[in-house]
Amino acid sequence: MLGNAEAGATVGAAAVHEPLSGALVNEPHRKLRVCVLQPSLEGSCSVFKDVDAFVKPEVHDPHGRYEWSEAFLRKATSVAQLLELLVPGVAGQQGGGGGAKAAPDVFLNLCDGAWDEDRAGKEVIEALERLNMPYTGANAAFYEPSKIEMKMAAHYYGVKVPAWVHIQPGVGRRGVEAGLESVLAPPSHGGLRFPLIVKHPSGYGSVGMSKDSKVHNAEQLRVQVAHCVNSFGGALVEEFIGGREFTVLVVEEPGPAAGDCGDTDPDLTSFHPVAYTPVECAFGPGEDFKHFDIKWTDYGSMSWRPCTDPELSERLKAAARDTFLATRGISYGRCDFRVDAAGDIYLLEINPNCGVLDPPEALLTGCASSADYILSLDPEHNHAHFLATIFATAISRHRLRQPKVAVQFFRSPPRITAQPQHQAQERQSNALEEEEAPRTPTCEAAAASAAAAAAATAAAAALALEDQLDNGVANATASSGSDSSGSNSSTASGASSPSRHSTGSGASEAITAANGEPVTGGKHPQAAAAAAGPAGHAAPEGGGAGGWGLVALVPIRAGEVVQRNEQRPAVLASSGFVKRSWPAGSRQREWFDAYAYPIGDEVFVTWSDDPTSWAPLNHSCDPNCWLRGLDLLARRDIAPDEQITADYATFCAGPNVAAFDCDCGAGCCRRRVTGADYLQPWVGERFGQHVSPFVAAARKRAGLA
Repeated sequence: MLGNAEAGATVGAAAVHEPLSGALVNEPHRKLRVCVLQPSLEGSCSVFKDVDAFVKPEVHDPHGRYEWSEAFLRKATSVAQLLELLVPGVAGQQGGGGGAKAAPDVFLNLCDGAWDEDRAGKEVIEALERLNMPYTGANAAFYEPSKIEMKMAAHYYGVKVPAWVHIQPGVGRRGVEAGLESVLAPPSHGGLRFPLIVKHPSGYGSVGMSKDSKVHNAEQLRVQVAHCVNSFGGALVEEFIGGREFTVLVVEEPGPAAGDCGDTDPDLTSFHPVAYTPVECAFGPGEDFKHFDIKWTDYGSMSWRPCTDPELSERLKAAARDTFLATRGISYGRCDFRVDAAGDIYLLEINPNCGVLDPPEALLTGCASSADYILSLDPEHNHAHFLATIFATAISRHRLRQPKVAVQFFRSPPRITAQPQHQAQERQSNALEEEEAPRTPTCEAAAASAAAAAAATAAAAALALEDQLDNGVANATASSGSDSSGSNSSTASGASSPSRHSTGSGASEAITAANGEPVTGGKHPQAAAAAAGPAGHAAPEGGGAGGWGLVALVPIRAGEVVQRNEQRPAVLASSGFVKRSWPAGSRQREWFDAYAYPIGDEVFVTWSDDPTSWAPLNHSCDPNCWLRGLDLLARRDIAPDEQITADYATFCAGPNVAAFDCDCGAGCCRRRVTGADYLQPWVGERFGQHVSPFVAAARKRAGLA
């Protein structure tokens, strides 16, 4: 037997070689700090107050892999309580002595109050998002989908649902009566078949349901509908699916799914849903569905058993994965299904943040949640694996969503004259030597094609893009959007602030100073042309000569996505709508004239009216970014504090694009940016296929592809 000293030395040696759970946050020398969040029941009137017990997740960590703490949040004070956990004393509640405790690395969020409850729920998630903290469980979008939203999503994913009618009060009682008429219509006219079941249209945990919720005639139906409408503001009436009931736990795990299509969006490919062993609900005598009492108090009337039919098990898992994806599942959720006599599977609902992590003894007394029973069946997918998985995905998702770029205001430096051509060429040559982008032609190559460019300009005037817009509409500069969740999930161009700047972008400099004087001679004197000095000269946000731009927060490697626009929302306007709705001189028309760019002959991405989504993308004749489809990629390595730029010729096109003077300072600066630039030969030489789909198609029509 080893002595204490020897044992300690052995443990210490093992610790050196085996990283601790803090490795998830790049600190392998310590344990991961986990804070468990649960809703406080102090002063609560919730129906769950006396039946939904607090849990102690640390009992499922017998080897002490994590450092645990807990907090019980009240709905009204949850934000202040979270602030206190992160920065003790910030909420004015700091106790005396003892020193500040280290902030949690991840929050195990078990707050599950509904929107109409007095227990903490969705507001906790919103606070965690705003505080930029990793957390487990549903995000705001997945937290509490209505059963109507579940049914629509499942329908388009090919998951069957029972026939249903949503009854909502209208003017007087007509809304309810109209709903009842729909339910009671002959089945050939869309009516439902008895027996029916009447439910809360959005709630979870079988709230509001009793044995009487299953109805067999119109009189019973009216009573139950009236109960739900009066209690919850509406009622969901479904055909009752006779047969067996199953539950499947779905857990999101890191890594792409097998056979993934290779989409580069990390939100779509960094995680995949795994369906655990399906279990069947075995009802006692006189019971055939889960109502509130059987779920929360009368445990003897219901038990669980594993699904023993391999083929049915696989079909249930597939339906659960599809439901999870359809409803934008995050972290984990539990799907409830009915299987009829023909073997058809029907989704009843998905439960985000489902009950889980009950103490082990709950399994012995029959009061454990179905999720805990599922986790007890498979040693490969047990409670320890579940905890490790949801912590890993929470931290990984948080890391992916950290922004790469940020909006910044630049105070204009003194006007800088253009460099002599030999200096510009030498600077460009040095910069190109540092790049690892052999496909990018030099500025000298662009200068060599000047004669051909003049001819292309004449061709541009002839092309005219088939009645694209009337002569009164011009689009001068770029708008690009920024996803609040971070640059790996950046949203589409089109939700953007004004940005009509030309900025230098030499590869060896953070930002090259450019002309800070207002544009003159155009319709947009308010749009400043370039306001970017070296990164250290950026001014605090505020007024004065200057402008806004995007700046790199972290090193960005060549080829890396800087702003993701594929599969992201954009603000669109057609030329017809602009002509009809935004008269010349109106603010919307001025925004459109200055900042819209085409994605079709008659459709434009334009400025959002939401300032929080603005992300001004400035022009450079030698930019550090270019396009792949709709996504903005780094054209070369980008250093922190370097301004993000693109050449407007790669996506701003057409005879009505407002021209502006450029003083970006690049060796190949063309000094004047116009809507005809996209047809210049150097666009193909310098950018190849890294232009917008619209510009690529227009160049092809002009014989330049």
